[in-house]
Amino acid sequence: MTKRLTALAILALLLALRLPAGAVGESEYIILPVSAHDEAIDGFAVSASGGGRTIAADAAKTETDGWQYTYYLPFENPPQEDTDFTITVTSKPKGLFAGLRKGASKTVTMTYNAIKGLTLQGPHGALGSGPLYLWSDSAPGQKNFALAAQKNPGAGATGSTGHPYMTVKNYTAPVSWASSNEAVCTVDDSGLITAVGRGTATVTASVYGGKVAAAATVAVDACPPDDSGNPIAPDKLGQTVSWAGRSWWVIDEDGTKYGGQPGSVVLLANFNAASSMFGGDNAYSTSAVRASCQEFAASLGPSWQQKLSAHKYVEDLAWLPSFYEIYGYLAGVPDSYPETRQFCHFADSGVTASTPSFYTPVAVAYANAGSRAWLRSPDSSLPVAPVYACTVLLPSGGVTSMGPVGTSYSVRPAIILNP
Repeated sequence: MTKRLTALAILALLLALRLPAGAVGESEYIILPVSAHDEAIDGFAVSASGGGRTIAADAAKTETDGWQYTYYLPFENPPQEDTDFTITVTSKPKGLFAGLRKGASKTVTMTYNAIKGLTLQGPHGALGSGPLYLWSDSAPGQKNFALAAQKNPGAGATGSTGHPYMTVKNYTAPVSWASSNEAVCTVDDSGLITAVGRGTATVTASVYGGKVAAAATVAVDACPPDDSGNPIAPDKLGQTVSWAGRSWWVIDEDGTKYGGQPGSVVLLANFNAASSMFGGDNAYSTSAVRASCQEFAASLGPSWQQKLSAHKYVEDLAWLPSFYEIYGYLAGVPDSYPETRQFCHFADSGVTASTPSFYTPVAVAYANAGSRAWLRSPDSSLPVAPVYACTVLLPSGGVTSMGPVGTSYSVRPAIILNP
């Protein structure tokens, strides 16, 4: 009878190193499937030698299915560096043939693929290069974020010695998590980050006692900085700040409502980007007023522009506020963009177009703008007759709307500034 060790010839393709499901915290295992295809074979003796140790199969875990055998070699305290192992498989003849047949052996060298890199992942994949934004209990927004550390992402098929890697399905090396500043955020043993207070911290995942690590920056209650590096925090609402060498009013503490990133704020120019801009019928989508705002954004240059988000409906980096964003009231002048909101500084100050006595905050924000300042008027496609031009009337701070206008007024753009 001819004995065949079919699987031994392709051992390198069948060998895998993994942690069996549900065995968290236990040994890793070399899992070795071998096909006998010979009724004279009664299993195999399997072992792995390397790194100063020899590992034998755990007989209690051996699985058989016809001529298919699966052996588990317990791998306690795996090496922390790539290590070559010689895998030896020797057939065992059945008792009837023990005195007549000698077991055949085959060896193959493979490399244990130690962890050489970590990738931090969230619920939707690998983290980007920017900070992870969270919010403490004192601010609206996401409070927690669950991280996981993927071990050896994108590992090659061959080790440095030229031998094929054992494929590691699940490493037992535990991941240690740490926060550089627990007054900003904490992280538990599972990688769950919890915001605590304003600031930034570094969350680090590591294995092998810190030999291999990956880190992410966590920003809690993040705020963009002014020109002096001071945070433009919610307590700056209704105040002026300096940014890009100019003075701005902080008119909304939550720029996400208008298209900004988490932590962004809305600023209104405390200066005239243009002092004598003819608006015509001021259908904003095609107006010279809009072009003036776009020219101002271009004048900032790339280093400043990259800190801004475009208005989610206007789609410009610098744009005129609408009638509604200032006054929170349509008064027959519908906004052409859906879901617009009144800036919270004016809303908190009680500004409405129907209450003239509360125009003062608008008048203060637009002081020295001249006799009037343009607002964003309805899109020309809107069925409004006539197409309205909208302005802030000064010095009262009230609002005016009219048909085509043949007068030049000032342009005061708003921007969304990200952290």
